[in-house]
Amino acid sequence: MAVAKHRWRFGAFLALILIIPAALWASFMRSDEPMRIEVDLGSRTLKVIENGDVAHTYGIAIGRPSHPTPTGTFRTGAIDWNPAWTPPPTAWARDKEYQPPGAASNPMQAVKIYFQAPY
Repeated sequence: MAVAKHRWRFGAFLALILIIPAALWASFMRSDEPMRIEVDLGSRTLKVIENGDVAHTYGIAIGRPSHPTPTGTFRTGAIDWNPAWTPPPTAWARDKEYQPPGAASNPMQAVKIYFQAPY
């Protein structure tokens, strides 16, 4: 039981690590904005660019062949702070359960940033 719980949290953490950088990267990718995010999948880094200078650099996790990290230029939409999580109607989430805001097993954790609707 403890191992399964640990694996679920690790999986949720990885999902969060993939979603937030991709969404943030998407929202700031335009070069004419004062702030943007650039992701380098090869070096697994996320850079926050402010006024043309690198302000912060973070290590990131990336997708796997079955769920690859999207590439391209993206913009964000809505941002939900402390969101609940409802499993999407996909095969990988078939046995997952709704997680309320703040739940330790909520894969969204503190923020959900929409960059590609609806999930």
